[in-house]
Amino acid sequence: MLNLNVAAFRLLAVHSRARGKGLGKLLIKACFEQARKEGSHHLVIHSTKYMMTAWKMYERMGFERFSEIDFEKNGVTVYGFRYKL
Repeated sequence: MLNLNVAAFRLLAVHSRARGKGLGKLLIKACFEQARKEGSHHLVIHSTKYMMTAWKMYERMGFERFSEIDFEKNGVTVYGFRYKL
């Protein structure tokens, strides 16, 4: 794996009744701001094919696949993404 100055978030969720209002994007933008404030050069996250709605949102926001951090857990492939700050 590359040696990067990175930040990450473990889990980001929006209650089902509040979805579709842009709250997920606002939370991610807050993560961008915090990571920049801490001097990070990248923000990395993981997603699965079970979370395709979120996956597509991440891609629209500029995250790119980062296969160097992919892994498998309990038979589920977990895919890495990276956003260059």
